[in-house]
Amino acid sequence: MRTLKDDLLKMDSLHGDELDAHLYEMKSLYTKPEEKEAIRRHLENTLDTITNNVKEIDRKLTVREQMKKK
Repeated sequence: MRTLKDDLLKMDSLHGDELDAHLYEMKSLYTKPEEKEAIRRHLENTLDTITNNVKEIDRKLTVREQMKKK
């Protein structure tokens, strides 16, 4: 049986049109407030991870630029 947890994990591996289609499908399947909240939290955590990764890449690039100037 398909579960919200399974769909959230699957979502993490999709991109582009496949991700969009999966999200639309999830939207129609998971209509309870607690399910919507779980999806929102998962997406928020994913965005936090992406933000942290971008900050780390920016930090590394800054260090590399500083090293080139020496």
